[in-house]
Amino acid sequence: MTSRIPLSVSGSVPLREGRPFGVTVRAEERRLVLGYEPATFHADRTGHVEVRFKTAEAPRIAALLGAR
Repeated sequence: MTSRIPLSVSGSVPLREGRPFGVTVRAEERRLVLGYEPATFHADRTGHVEVRFKTAEAPRIAALLGAR
């Protein structure tokens, strides 16, 4: 079962060398996956969050964002 949680953005993700800082980037089959630890941005939050975007361009976008 997948939960859908509304997201709100209060600020921006810092960049380091043009890449998102504190955010992991990877490509899966037709999906771009961004992951982060909420504590990186808010000291009172824990866990791990992953956001998946369906796109045929996942490998290209991940490479542009510095996937390793």
